[in-house]
Amino acid sequence: MKNLHPPLRESGASDRFRVAQIDAAVRLAPISALASAATVFVVVLSFWPYGDHAYLIALFLAIQSVVLAILFGCSRWAGSSSRSPRTAMTAAVAGGGALGLLWGTMPMELFATGDSREQLLITGTVTGLICTGVVVAPLVRAALAFMLPIIAGSFIALAQTGDRFFLFIGSLLAFYALFVSFSAIYLSRLFQERFTEQLRVEDQAATIRLLLRDFERTASDWLWRTDSLGRLRDVSDRFADALDASSMDLERAPFIDILRNAHDGTLASDHASLDELQSCMTASRHFRDCVVEGRAHGERRWWSFTGAPEFDAQGNFLGYRGVGSDVTIARESAAKIAYLASHDMLTGLPNRASFEQSIGHAFEGLASNEEHFALLCIDLDGFKAVNDTWGHPAGDALLRAVAGRLRSCVRERDRIARIGGDEFAVIDRSGEPGSATALASRIIEHLSAPYQIDAMDFSISASIGVAYAPHHGIDLGSLLKNCDIALYEAKLTGRRNYRVCTV
Repeated sequence: MKNLHPPLRESGASDRFRVAQIDAAVRLAPISALASAATVFVVVLSFWPYGDHAYLIALFLAIQSVVLAILFGCSRWAGSSSRSPRTAMTAAVAGGGALGLLWGTMPMELFATGDSREQLLITGTVTGLICTGVVVAPLVRAALAFMLPIIAGSFIALAQTGDRFFLFIGSLLAFYALFVSFSAIYLSRLFQERFTEQLRVEDQAATIRLLLRDFERTASDWLWRTDSLGRLRDVSDRFADALDASSMDLERAPFIDILRNAHDGTLASDHASLDELQSCMTASRHFRDCVVEGRAHGERRWWSFTGAPEFDAQGNFLGYRGVGSDVTIARESAAKIAYLASHDMLTGLPNRASFEQSIGHAFEGLASNEEHFALLCIDLDGFKAVNDTWGHPAGDALLRAVAGRLRSCVRERDRIARIGGDEFAVIDRSGEPGSATALASRIIEHLSAPYQIDAMDFSISASIGVAYAPHHGIDLGSLLKNCDIALYEAKLTGRRNYRVCTV
């Protein structure tokens, strides 16, 4: 039993694991215990006219006592602030073992003397009891301590009859016992794996929090200050360098005008953030982490500003004092992460997650404005042979070339994605009759033209399935399924063609 769980590396983690095991078991152990209490009542009531009254009374009282002890232990564990997991583990194994031993005597005492109906009752009871042991699978030792005596008692009871039929029943019981026991062990291992993963996530979260705190301490790169007219005062060299200017040039210069000049009109963003910043300063309001975009040192930059108005003792406005920081790296990292999350790194096309989001927007447009659209599922014919023969570098280069040709085929409103190894999808949002089939023909024509990669010529083609929303599906699952069916039909009819869904 010592190796049912691989040891956790740290003693603190090991104790936390034991506590988690017990917490999980305590949530369900009372139900299992109460099931035993109710079951023994039914068993005693059923066998009272025929059985040994002394044994039945003793069994009833003993099981009820153990059940009460288990319920008391669970309640004490749940309500205690200072808990010893090792002691609780020992108590759990002892409680499960005691209950299992008591139930193990039941088939040995009653099975051989009972008639067929009573034997059926015992068989069903034993089977159910063995199954309830899985309830405390996180505490696998307690689960096995409960189940194994019942299994052993059942084997002995069946063997005592000497009946060949019951020996067959015993073999079935052996298979069932092995299955349940290994299931309990497997569930216990899954519990530990989940707990270990939880520890890893918590450790990562702690590291991230530490890094964030460190970032917060070091992100305020400069101090800035204005007078009551919004003109910069006491400009630091660090602030001036961030804006690619000198301290003297910025001194007494209007703060908002400096930022507007840095935004030279060549940037993609509008002036909304600057307008918001100006609005706050005009109204003498606090603002925090107001990010504005500009250009400095020949590069696109983002700066974050936090500021608070200053007033004298009479309440007269004196100006602003605040902190600023260059958040360019953070913005670029966030943009890169967002790009990586939504795009296939090999081809640069949107990935499956982005595709599902796009088709979700298409269904929203369908619901609100009745904007019909078509889905094209594309599978490359002959790509696997190229990849297997010439290797992954050639296959990757071919996929990039395919992606480039697909981009040249679609229109601005269409959405294209790589959804699998050599599988692509296109959302045709034109809504025009015949548009999707014309697009499919165009794609097949473009993709079937020869490719030259590393001075070698390759030829592949494409098969396409076409499905229309909402005719062939009112959600992603049904539409994609019917489109795949059409693609399969295109493959069956010789490839290098398309088929429209006929469902």
